[in-house]
Amino acid sequence: MRDASPDRARGTRGRRPLPSAAMRAVPAVLLAAALVAGTTTVAAPAVAAPASTTPASTAPDPATPAPGATPTRIGPGASGAQVRRLQARLRALGQRLPVTGAYDAATRRAVIATQQRLGLRPTGVVDQALLALLGLALPQPVRAAAPVGPAMLRLAWPILAPITSGFGPRWGRMHEGIDLGAPTGTPVTVATSGVVVQAGPAGAYGNLVVVDHGLGASTAYAHLTRIDVSLGQAVSSRQTVGQVGSTGRSTGPHLHFEVRIDGRARDPMGFLPAR
Repeated sequence: MRDASPDRARGTRGRRPLPSAAMRAVPAVLLAAALVAGTTTVAAPAVAAPASTTPASTAPDPATPAPGATPTRIGPGASGAQVRRLQARLRALGQRLPVTGAYDAATRRAVIATQQRLGLRPTGVVDQALLALLGLALPQPVRAAAPVGPAMLRLAWPILAPITSGFGPRWGRMHEGIDLGAPTGTPVTVATSGVVVQAGPAGAYGNLVVVDHGLGASTAYAHLTRIDVSLGQAVSSRQTVGQVGSTGRSTGPHLHFEVRIDGRARDPMGFLPAR
């Protein structure tokens, strides 16, 4: 049993970010007004570049951090005072978000929503561009999470069924998950606890559920005949998220199961127990 699942789930297509110089020139009041109005882009006022007394050959590159400089990216798994400041700023701009100091799934959703409304690429990671627009500096270190691997992300099988197609090259393209053949209506359970960040039709994936597990890890369940969870719902390990089907681009009933770390597809077999 085979499917023709696309390389990755279709999400909101990112837009080209505004030039960094323009971002630094946007006052916080314009940012707040743009978010409240629901505009998708922010027009920065023209600012004349100050005359530099540093020769061009020795001027530092602002895009290149100095050795030992504080990181200028905040993503899932980070924690600390700077994350609390970020959460507080997003709340002030209308996002419903608790201020916990931990970059969790709720924070990632708020960041993605803010990036989309500002016309930035919705990565879920706060970079220099968004920091500049939010008027936030990084005076305090942010503790970054260790890379997620099999030892940190232990998953349960979403269904007990034979593998009909594995992870890797297939039909001249990359098959970014595994296929598990099962009859239509077979309950599909979430591989571990998390938050539902996508639930609904997704092109060739058919009816798709994506669950964010934190630390940049997520799992996807495609071609479902029915979805039993909703967007933003917290789910616990082994909770039913839907039923096996053949929706989307598929040649028969089966579950297409993916594991992604920081958006990159990984072989699910490296995270599942032997059977």
